[in-house]
Amino acid sequence: NLSRLERLDARNNSIGTLPRFGSSAISLREIDLSDNQLTDFSCDSTLTAIEEIRFSGNQIHRIPAEVSLLTKIYHLDLSDNFIHEFPTELLQLANLSRLNLEDNRIEEIRMETYEVDAIAVHVFLRGNRLKNSDKSMLMKNRIYIRTL
Repeated sequence: NLSRLERLDARNNSIGTLPRFGSSAISLREIDLSDNQLTDFSCDSTLTAIEEIRFSGNQIHRIPAEVSLLTKIYHLDLSDNFIHEFPTELLQLANLSRLNLEDNRIEEIRMETYEVDAIAVHVFLRGNRLKNSDKSMLMKNRIYIRTL
């Protein structure tokens, strides 16, 4: 029973899969599994209180659309992974204010024609292979890209 667990720090281990917490970790607000061997970022919809996720330095290749279930998240660090696609689903999260995708393999940011409901999201993309992006669409939606 992990009902009182608020912060899980398991950095620098050999964890290969994201643990399933079930309904027992209802108070978990912060999870740090940086510098492990995660290959998959699967979203556990029972983590309703999660606010910060740090999965930097893993082997994650994609971010699932189900990430939109993490409605309270404000800080997501997926830097230093193998992510190829910019996850526009993340920009639909009203509380997200900081998204770190530095040192991945993102080449392009594609925005749909609809407006993104982001209030203000700071996206860090240094170390990616960005070729072209619709910067005017990003700025229109108050998405602040930092590539330097």
